[in-house]
Amino acid sequence: MGPNLSFMDAAASENRKCDSRELKKTTAESSAQATGVKEKNVMKNIYNNPEQSVMESLDSAVVIEDFLPPPSELVKKTQKEKITISIDADCIRFFKIEAEKHNTKYQTMMNEVLSQYARHYAET
Repeated sequence: MGPNLSFMDAAASENRKCDSRELKKTTAESSAQATGVKEKNVMKNIYNNPEQSVMESLDSAVVIEDFLPPPSELVKKTQKEKITISIDADCIRFFKIEAEKHNTKYQTMMNEVLSQYARHYAET
């Protein structure tokens, strides 16, 4: 009697799983159909009156300030001067490693650090 009972329990459980899958499938299908109907209505409105649709889109658009500098400001036009300087070996090693990681030149990185330092203390 024990094995038959667990067999019946397993069969009932499987039936519940199938019912659950069918319900999910039916719900998903009806949701997709409803979405499809909405999309068709939206597309009909766009095709019937495209100017109104464009104007509605523009009216609801959000203006974002331009945060990018103009191309002329992307090129640094600073005058460079060549010097001979002695710098600690560990400092040079650090900048060379970091420059390699970021695919740039270590002298450029060092120059940027010095430039920021100079700008900061020139303002105070």
